Amino acid sequence: MEGGVVVASGEGAASGSGSGGGSVATRKRNNKKDDNKGKSSSGGGGQPSAGAAAAGVVTTTTQASTNKKKTTKSTSSSFPANNKLIHAPDSAGSASSFWAKLARRIAVGITLISVFTGILLTDHLYVALLVIVVQAVAFKEIILVRHQNSGDKEKMPGFVIANLYFLLLTFFYFYAPAIAEQLRDKLPQHGYQLFLHYHMFICFQLYVFGFVVYVLSLEQGKYRIQFEQFAWTAMTLLVVIGQSGVLFANIFDGLIWFLVPCCAIVFNDIMAFVCGLLFGRKIVPFKFLALSPNKTWEGFLGAAFWTVLFSYFFAGFLAQYKWFICPKTLYSIGIGELDCVVDPVFVPTHYDLPSSIVEFLHNTLQMNITRIEYVPFQLHAIWFGLFASFITPFGGFFTSGLKRAFDVKDFDNLFPGHGGMTDRMDCQMLMGLCVYVHIKTFTAAASFPN
Repeated sequence: MEGGVVVASGEGAASGSGSGGGSVATRKRNNKKDDNKGKSSSGGGGQPSAGAAAAGVVTTTTQASTNKKKTTKSTSSSFPANNKLIHAPDSAGSASSFWAKLARRIAVGITLISVFTGILLTDHLYVALLVIVVQAVAFKEIILVRHQNSGDKEKMPGFVIANLYFLLLTFFYFYAPAIAEQLRDKLPQHGYQLFLHYHMFICFQLYVFGFVVYVLSLEQGKYRIQFEQFAWTAMTLLVVIGQSGVLFANIFDGLIWFLVPCCAIVFNDIMAFVCGLLFGRKIVPFKFLALSPNKTWEGFLGAAFWTVLFSYFFAGFLAQYKWFICPKTLYSIGIGELDCVVDPVFVPTHYDLPSSIVEFLHNTLQMNITRIEYVPFQLHAIWFGLFASFITPFGGFFTSGLKRAFDVKDFDNLFPGHGGMTDRMDCQMLMGLCVYVHIKTFTAAASFPN
């Protein structure tokens, strides 16, 4: 191959050019000659002789071998020995495209972080409302990915209204008491108490109404489509809101319980990319997971190491500020002063090192360290870092499998270079539930009403 052109030689090349450029009449004459040869070599009864049959076998084998050689030559012109396509003229363009996409991805990421930081500086309630917006957009993306790619072109009766109704009902069940709690000083006290008392009863009646209307909407010939969509809606509500519906509680128990786990996931995602780019498949040659072929063991484990460190020190930094550690019980705008009795989990303490370790550090490393000062919350943050590294990525693998099931690359193109809301928040959903259970089980910080 020279200059990107493959020059075929010998009989294979002649045959290839002849077959490609010959006329129909020429091919017909050749076929007729072959038929005459076959007749002359056959027996008197019109059956081919043993010699002719053997010759046919040899001819077929020879033709197959020739075709195989042609295929091999054609393939070898596009693929080198290591089975990778060579596009020398496009290599510079591919590198340029990669860095352009990376720059766009970084720019969008910085914009998202800036917007999120601005919301953090307003009020806990606005952070909670941001969670509702994220969940609503993710719900829409997952619902539509099946509806638009399932092959059922016939739309369900009341498709949009039914999904919107059950989404709003789920929001009302999970979040209405929390919002009412934040606004209780601005609501009539009698009405506030009545609402909290009858909230679950109201939710149940609304669910019964929606269920009855759904059953009445069933149409003959559309049963399968309607029940499949009903099951898909229920699954989406469970995955998107059922897992992360407790984020309100985490936020109002103290922003630190929401911010540290959330940032741990973002940091883990960044370090997985960096470690994979630098060391991917250079240490561990085995594939990581078929659902996510671009992931590597080096990126997965390297990100875990850095995420745990980040979680520990970031938690120690935030634990200094009452805005992040104090529960929020009433709505107000702006950071201002947020005062509370500091929970012991945020009070600095220390650990006295054993004398053997002190002597080892002094004699070997010339370090005079006798104690380690830390905030107990930093130990909780280590667990959040581990969970963010080894468990929450499976939320991403889950959505990757979902996209592969419907043959889509991203759920949406809402964020250029990142995909849709679900592509960005798939790991956050499981983390919210983890933190909620952790708070209720291992700390006394929980102040949010059950």
